Amino acid sequence: MRIVARYGGWEMNLNADPHDVAPWGMGPCAGPHPRFGMRVAPDLVNRSVYSVPLLQYLGLHIWGVAGTVDGKDGKVLCILQNVGFGRSDGHDITVQAQMVPEFSPSDEFETYEVRSHFIRHHIHELVASVLPTASNQEKSRAFRVELACATSFGGCFYACQLAPLAWNDLSQ
Repeated sequence: MRIVARYGGWEMNLNADPHDVAPWGMGPCAGPHPRFGMRVAPDLVNRSVYSVPLLQYLGLHIWGVAGTVDGKDGKVLCILQNVGFGRSDGHDITVQAQMVPEFSPSDEFETYEVRSHFIRHHIHELVASVLPTASNQEKSRAFRVELACATSFGGCFYACQLAPLAWNDLSQ
């Protein structure tokens, strides 16, 4: 709840989104429990670049970080974090990390998995998933993002720039 309050989060099940923009994706848990949303993005810059795409060539880019936290009885059930970046060539990069109660990894004894794919040939997505039983190191690797390229003149071009630790795990 401290994190939700710190980043201006809101309860998604009961209240309308105060930003009128839902976070990218919804939490992977369903049920009658509270879900909180958070979003951090340079809204003025994003609206300006969307209206005047030429601003991308001046070093401004559309990007944002959004997340949902599902909880029940004072415990976290699921966490979903999305980082999105709009490249100047019209392609999008999304990096997602999620802690979910279960998933079907390739090895049923794994607690951490990373995968990458293209969606409609213009969205590159990297997804890191962890179980609640994953080690602190695995959780840290899954959720660690680097936003330096998002705020740099050249911008981001690859998912590995936004999530270098998860990308290294994928490439191994």
